[in-house]
Amino acid sequence: MKKKVASISLINKNLSINKNFLENATSEEIKYVIFHELLHLKYGIFHTPKFKSELKKHFPEIDLNKIQEGRIKALIKKT
Repeated sequence: MKKKVASISLINKNLSINKNFLENATSEEIKYVIFHELLHLKYGIFHTPKFKSELKKHFPEIDLNKIQEGRIKALIKKT
């Protein structure tokens, strides 16, 4: 997994997380990504308003745009 931070199979319920991300992320970022992926089991593949609301409810201190658009992508690229 080189381009994605993480993914989850809705059928098999297997969670995969990028090794480079795990090596470079903070524990809070890792928790956020795991929770994000687990929410897909509840809400499906789309980031619906309910999905985003629950994510923000559990991680109010995290700037979702920063996580999703910048920091995580940078962490993947580190080797």
